[in-house]
Amino acid sequence: MDGPPPQADIATPDKESNLLGPLRPQDKPGTSDVQSPSESSSGKSFNFDPTTLEPDLCKVDLEVGPSVVFLYGTLIRNFMHVKENLFGEDQKYTPMEDYEIVHKNENSKEETAFDVRDFRPLDVILDITVHDLQANLVKYCTPTDPPCPYLCVEKLVFEMDKTYRETRLQLLLSPVLLTSSDLLERDSKEDHLKQGNLLLTG
Repeated sequence: MDGPPPQADIATPDKESNLLGPLRPQDKPGTSDVQSPSESSSGKSFNFDPTTLEPDLCKVDLEVGPSVVFLYGTLIRNFMHVKENLFGEDQKYTPMEDYEIVHKNENSKEETAFDVRDFRPLDVILDITVHDLQANLVKYCTPTDPPCPYLCVEKLVFEMDKTYRETRLQLLLSPVLLTSSDLLERDSKEDHLKQGNLLLTG
C-alpha cells in the first residue's frame, strides 16, 4: 500500500525557519546584537582577546582549627541557592516582549571609546582547610529523646581555582565518622549497643 502523496520539495532547514520564524524576535534596522568584548558601543569591531591581558589575582587562604558546627536541614536548600547563583547557567532571562525595550536602552547609551581595561580577567584562588571538625546533625528532640547524632572529620580541604576560561573545584575529606546513640535500658553485657558508629570513606 502506497503512503500519502509527498509534500512540497522543501529542505529541512527551510521548513524549520518557516515554523520557528514567528517565534523569533524581529530585529529593527540599525540594531545590533549584545555588545561583546571585541565590539565597542559604536558598533566597531576590534581584534581583542581578554586572555592576552595579565589577569588580576585574588588569593584567599583560610585555615580553621578545631571547631564545632551545627548542621540544619536548611543547609541543603542554601547550598542549592549558592550553586545556582555562582555556578548556574542562563541566570538572566529576557522575555520576547521586552526584547525591543532592552535594545532601545542599549542604543540610547552614550558612545564611549573602547577600553580594554574594562574586560581585564580576574583569577581567584581559594584554599580552605579545617582541622578536627565536629558537626552536630540538629534535629527536634524532647528531654526524653537521645542526643543528636554527630559527624567527626579529622581534615577537610576545599580548593577552587577560577580563571577566565574555566573553574576547577576540589574537595578533600578524611574518613568521616558518624556517631549515634540511644537511651534504652539494657543489661550490662549489652551496654555497648547504646552507641553506634558508621565510618564513611571514599
